[in-house]
Formats: sequence, structure tokens, C-alpha cells
Amino acid sequence: MNTELQRFDYTIENETVRINACYVNGTSVEIPECIEGYPVTEIAAYTFSASQLADGRIGGNRLEEVVFPKTVTKVGRYAFYNCKQLRRIEFWNSIVDLGAGAFTGCHSVREIGLHFADNKKSRLREFLLELPEEQMVDLFYEDGYARVLFPEFYEENIENTPARNLSVDTHGSGMIYRYCIVAKEIDFKMYDEKFPLALGREFNHTLFKLILQRLRFPYQLTENAKKRYVRHLKEFLQEAAEWIAKEQLVEEMYLLEELCVETAAEMEIVIAAAVQYKEAMVMSHLMDRKRKKFGVKRKVFEL
Repeated sequence: MNTELQRFDYTIENETVRINACYVNGTSVEIPECIEGYPVTEIAAYTFSASQLADGRIGGNRLEEVVFPKTVTKVGRYAFYNCKQLRRIEFWNSIVDLGAGAFTGCHSVREIGLHFADNKKSRLREFLLELPEEQMVDLFYEDGYARVLFPEFYEENIENTPARNLSVDTHGSGMIYRYCIVAKEIDFKMYDEKFPLALGREFNHTLFKLILQRLRFPYQLTENAKKRYVRHLKEFLQEAAEWIAKEQLVEEMYLLEELCVETAAEMEIVIAAAVQYKEAMVMSHLMDRKRKKFGVKRKVFEL
């Protein structure tokens, strides 16, 4: 990210900086840690809102990525309201004050990066409740790294006319997973235990994404949870292999073979998926693994 072309309007109060607007030649913004020697601690209300762009500041449909420094502790209300092209947010657990509606209308966000310092508490759940779409979250802990998927959820208002009341139905498993953030910390054991509830609520490709990231980055993953995830992949081995190959997920394909292939027949299923989607490098790797795991049978010719 080129930060040299960034310019900020800001206010200095009590030896701290509040960002009021940003001007940048591009679609990404990296908030600086300091301006004029003072730490940047706050993003003002409506700073990047689509309604505040008359003077050419960045925000709204121009903004695609925003990175917060460790110094920021507050994001004002509706700061990113209707930034419809915003797709990635990176921040620290130092943010303790997230204003109402800060990310309302940001329907393109799909990636979140969260860095932790000092402890494992964060405002991640508040972020995720404003971002109901499917989110892949990278968690950078001081003692390790995790990547977890939070599926989509949406709410539907159901009117009961005779009773003159309104109820809300929540669809998808996204809300279930968001409430695995307890006391501002992700409870990984609870997260993994919710998998049976996601069955039937999510398409298999969503479940594959969730499973494969937990298996690739097994932060606080119990052996029982690992076995449950592997069992699901084995049950849908062909579908999983074809989806992985179609998405060109090389590391995930290697992981699938390592954890789920126990027979030559299963290996053939995985190889066939690589062949179907013309993944030459993966196919070569799998053929080599096949020889090492199961050997090569000699062909016998009868005269």
C-alpha cells in the first residue's frame, strides 16, 4: 500500500489526533500511527461515509481497503456508512469504542484481519454483527495464528396479523458462530462444537471453507473436533476435491490428501478432480504421493 499519496484532515486534542477526512490517489487507506508526533487514536463520525464526499475525500464507492494502526481506540458512528466497495478491514484489538452503524451498508466486506496485543479480547463481535455477510477472519495472536470463517446470516421479519405482533427469524448459521465470541474472546471449543448446527443450514462449499481453514491453522483445535471435520470431508470426498480444484486451492488440496486419503480408490477420486480442472502441478504432486503411499502395480500381459 502506497501511503505517500495520502493526506488527512485532522484535529489535535489532548495530545491525540482525530482523523476527520482522508484524500488519497487510490482505493486503499492506511491510517498512520502518528501525525505531528501525536498518536492517532480516533476516526471521527462519518469520516468515510458515502454522504461526506463532496470535496473529493475518499470513501463511499472508492474505498476498498482500510488498515488501522495499533494506536486507534475509537471509530465514530457511521464512519464507513455505505462504503459499498469496501472489501477488507484490518485492525487491532486496541479498538474499544465502535460507534453505532460504523460499518452499516458495507456489504462487500469479506476479509477481516485482527491483530492482538496484551490480551485476546476485542470488539470483533460488534464488527461481525454489522457485517452479516460471510467473513473470513485472520487472527494474529501473540502465541499463534488462526483463520476462521463466520458464515452469513440474515434476519426476516415475520408478521402475525391475527396476534398483531412481529417476530424475527434468523437464517443461516452466521449468528450462531458470532455468538461464539464470549466476553470479547473467541471460544474456539464452542466454535468447533457448533459444526453440527451448521449442517443443513449451509451449502457444502461453505462448510468446506470453514473446515479447511480450521485444519490448516489448528489454533486451539481439539482432537475430537479435528476428527469431526475430517469425517465430513471424507463423507463428501469427491465434492470437496472438485470444489478445491475448481477454486485452485493448492494447499487445501494437499491437506485433503494428507488427512482424508487412506485407500488407492480415494486417491483416484482426488486425482480425478485435479485432472478435471487441469491442475497440473497438483496432479503431479498427487501422482507422486500415490506412488509413495500405495506403490505402482506392474502390468501383466498374457501371451
